[in-house]
Amino acid sequence: MFDQAPTFMALLQGPDHRFQLANPSYLELAGGRDLIGKTVAEALPEADAQGFVRILDAVYRSGKAYTASGARFVIQARPGGPISERFLDFVYQPLVGPQGNVTGIFVQGSDTTERSLAERILSESTAL
Repeated sequence: MFDQAPTFMALLQGPDHRFQLANPSYLELAGGRDLIGKTVAEALPEADAQGFVRILDAVYRSGKAYTASGARFVIQARPGGPISERFLDFVYQPLVGPQGNVTGIFVQGSDTTERSLAERILSESTAL
């Protein structure tokens, strides 16, 4: 089910947010990069530069989930390749171990780029 899910999912372990699992939808969003065993900052430097690692840090420290709707994410999947602007709905859900401490974060979300662009076009057309 994890691999067949239409939404993107990943399991991050530890305070450095190291990829333990990522489903095909997440890998596609990441441009097919090799993620497993790497930290988010190593594997997705754009995510770090755009503040997503800071949000993961806050979730890990606080133990409180973070939910985003229509979050803008800009990625260049391959060096010298095209830059892609995506809009994402997602949740960073902390995982709590047997002692009550956060051990990782489960990431689950949807790429809502098409919806966001359609809403933008509709908004611009009604403003005229």
